[in-house]
Amino acid sequence: FLGGGLLPGSDPGDHNGLSDRLWSFDLANPDAGWSELALRLDEPVAFGTSVALGNGSALWIGGRTPSGTSRSSRLVRTGPEGPVFSPGPMLPRSITDPVGVLVGTLVYVQGGSVDGGSSPSASLVLVHDLENPSTGWSLLPGIPRSGDRRLPALSGHGGRLHVFGGVRTTGSGVDADPVPLEDAWRLDPHPAPDGTWIRLPDPPGPLHGAPIPAFEVGASFIMIPGASDPKRTSSVRPLHAYHTVTRTWTTRGLFPPCIGPAVPVLEGAGSFLVPGVRHGGPDALARVLEVTPLLEVAGFTTLDW
Repeated sequence: FLGGGLLPGSDPGDHNGLSDRLWSFDLANPDAGWSELALRLDEPVAFGTSVALGNGSALWIGGRTPSGTSRSSRLVRTGPEGPVFSPGPMLPRSITDPVGVLVGTLVYVQGGSVDGGSSPSASLVLVHDLENPSTGWSLLPGIPRSGDRRLPALSGHGGRLHVFGGVRTTGSGVDADPVPLEDAWRLDPHPAPDGTWIRLPDPPGPLHGAPIPAFEVGASFIMIPGASDPKRTSSVRPLHAYHTVTRTWTTRGLFPPCIGPAVPVLEGAGSFLVPGVRHGGPDALARVLEVTPLLEVAGFTTLDW
């Protein structure tokens, strides 16, 4: 299911251009394409994030509504007649343009614009434990010495949160200047009660707005597709790979651009589904791209498994 977003032709800053429409795509019948549902969201919303929870459910988090930035989250489950919504845990602060990922039973949310844009590119890190829903969201220590961070690539590889790159915005309005962040971090759950941030080797280039979460391939590769340099435009983007054992980076070809930053990735049986990919150039129609990793035995060693 996809929900909300901008109405066709709407300006991103126009609250009247927000949508409450819902769409479905049947993976068992892909030729049928997308179908608009009669059901509507409880209010128009865009610029939030969604985290797939498995078993046909997801958590839709934050965003912008006609009344301003949102503290709400919505739990959506697949029912016999379509999506079924229920209130999720309320966020401690209103937030738009965050990114999120599931790590075990923990939902992490990072960055975005908070409190109506008073902090345009927040260093906020939140966590919610699905096994203890009554505890709500907890605020974690920010990434050390990195300041504000928006739209990094995320992964939950090995049961630990990984944060790669992102962008920091300096200035405001027409004078706003995106500054790429070319670093990488991992949050280890111990020894500190809230976890400890560990610096990882820097990626080979900016990682901004990549589909979320990154692809986990084999037992030791994190593949980051479609990230971009916010100061440049290109019809294709590098596909970067981080090896978690040797702590090295490689570039594994190119990836087509997406219609927007941080589009959600769904993991299927041995493949990944990326909606909103312009496969064929910047003017091509947006499609759902299925990505199937091909593990070539000759290129792997015992460290990969």
